Amino acid sequence: MTIQSKFIKTILCSLLILVCLNIPLHYIAATDSIGQRMADESQKAAKAAKFDDTPDFTTSALGLINILLGFLGVFFIILIIYGGYLWMDARGREEQIDKGKKILIAAFIGIVIIISARIISEYLLIEIFNKAAQKIS
Repeated sequence: MTIQSKFIKTILCSLLILVCLNIPLHYIAATDSIGQRMADESQKAAKAAKFDDTPDFTTSALGLINILLGFLGVFFIILIIYGGYLWMDARGREEQIDKGKKILIAAFIGIVIIISARIISEYLLIEIFNKAAQKIS
């Protein structure tokens, strides 16, 4: 078995484990208090505006943002795995160690940016929606 086939098997197994561990997070995220509060506020605003069964913009926008940020998160997790593999497989070669470290640092910065973007976008959309709901009622 060559090193490349071991590397491909490692990446595929890591992706499979990542996907399997990520599935329960979607169920947890669906029941968080921010999502519930947003759903309650959107129902109040929908009833006040006489839109009983119409999905609102905030829910749709947050869903789209969460999907996009989720894909970016998976991409950066793959980069972390790849950077760690490069570092582990360097065998003393400084240029490969430096390359692995740079990839790891960039991937961790990317994860921090993604988490920050999700928090900021949820907060801003909820606040904008609440102010709009207050003007309607």
